[in-house]
Amino acid sequence: MIENAANLAGLEFVEADSKLTARFQPGGAPARCEREDLARAIDAAGYGALWRDEAALEALLKHCRSGTACELTIGERRDAEARLEIAADKMSATICLVPACGGQTSAAETLRAALAEAGVSYGLDGNRIAGLAEAGGGEAVVAQGKLPRHGADAMFEALVPDMRDRTPRVDAQGTVDFRNLGDIPQVDPGDNLMRRIPATPVEEGIDVTGQPVLPEPGKDLPFAAQLQGAEVSAGDPNLLVATTRGLPVRLPDGVNVEQVLTVENVDMSTGNLAFDGTIHIKGEVHPGMKVTASGDVTVTGLVESAEIEAGGDVQVGGGIIGKSRVRSGGTVTARFTEGSHVEAGDSIAIEDTAVQADLQAINQVLVGTKQARRGRIMGGSVRAAMLVRAPIIGSPTSGVTNVLVGVNPVLEAEYQQLLQGMEKKRREEEELEKVIALLKKQPERKAMLEKAKLTWQHTLQEWACMMPRKDELENQLALVENARVEITGGCTGAIHLSIGKKSKDIRRDMEAGVFHLVEGELVFTPGVPKE
Repeated sequence: MIENAANLAGLEFVEADSKLTARFQPGGAPARCEREDLARAIDAAGYGALWRDEAALEALLKHCRSGTACELTIGERRDAEARLEIAADKMSATICLVPACGGQTSAAETLRAALAEAGVSYGLDGNRIAGLAEAGGGEAVVAQGKLPRHGADAMFEALVPDMRDRTPRVDAQGTVDFRNLGDIPQVDPGDNLMRRIPATPVEEGIDVTGQPVLPEPGKDLPFAAQLQGAEVSAGDPNLLVATTRGLPVRLPDGVNVEQVLTVENVDMSTGNLAFDGTIHIKGEVHPGMKVTASGDVTVTGLVESAEIEAGGDVQVGGGIIGKSRVRSGGTVTARFTEGSHVEAGDSIAIEDTAVQADLQAINQVLVGTKQARRGRIMGGSVRAAMLVRAPIIGSPTSGVTNVLVGVNPVLEAEYQQLLQGMEKKRREEEELEKVIALLKKQPERKAMLEKAKLTWQHTLQEWACMMPRKDELENQLALVENARVEITGGCTGAIHLSIGKKSKDIRRDMEAGVFHLVEGELVFTPGVPKE
């Protein structure tokens, strides 16, 4: 209940030009009124639906309470307002409908007209538009474009496993045998190798303004060209089949089938092995035996006093011992090596130790790859073009350990041969120039002169063709500046270390660090090198 409500008798409301004005003329003591009293008074006067200015109402309330006359605009009659927002990608249109405050509401046709004026013509949702108009206010997505269907690239589904799928096996006692990765997968002629899933079709989209949205086509990639031991099926252009028996080796867009020879051991019962492909030896290579392969050679056990030569990689699950000789065109990996010669066209990785071994790699030699603390190079010699890394180098009981990096005997030999060839061509050119000069004085020998000129031009061309290779070899040989020896634990005993033409004899224990060249000088930077 409001006391002194009669004192609000001096309050009247007037509407003009859609504006609502409150006039207050006090007729007695100040009114003891609240905001609710003003609201009821406005409703009673028939202006309850109009928009109200809360700040003006607060000011009016103060005048009423203080009994002071005033005239304030406290509200207005407002029509419903439709605010349209079109997404940046034009794939949707949203209407935010602000409700009417005593004014006119927006009919569905009015909303459609606003959409049309803004250029929205596609994907209109009539139910949502009508529902928004009926509700008198709110927000709704009233138009949706049609998204384009982009094409997916052609995919390749392998239908056979390869060596990379092999995993360590668990024996009968539940122990994981990391050396036993199971059988090497093989395929026979006609076996399915890989299925090609063509690129998916595309479909054009439409935005809410009716404009087309172009799709992105997928790449319809074919099978790789010149696959080994495989061909596209005559009855299915999207199926790759084997043409020979061998080892499937997956590529991103095809499968090569490499021929594999598998034996238990290499011994007197098998004789020496020479095979055009990959050789898998489940057991050991016995003393005195020789294994030659154009591909990879995998030996599960030991290589003892034997010889292996492979065009690809050599992987030895056990050790290389007893004055064995192993040569690989790629990488050689072994658990350990002792008293043997190992040569790799790329890298050598020894899991544990190298004792009195001769290791030579075009790229790098890594020792202790799985024994970060006790891996060691003890005696013998290690040579690599770019990097030698080991936890410990040297031993007080193993004599001098020789470490040489920054040399590439293969490239050096090719470079010297190339220089000799260029010098030979230069001498031939000089001799031909003398012959040409002599023949020019003998007009009757014109035919011979022309022949000499052609030979001279051909010699110049051959010399010029050698120059790019010479520059390339010089750039590769210059990489000696980046060659280094990394010691992650320390070095001990007697060590002779060389980087390129710089060498150093070490006769004291040293901590972890890196030997490398700085401005042509061999320096040691202490600290555990990063992998």
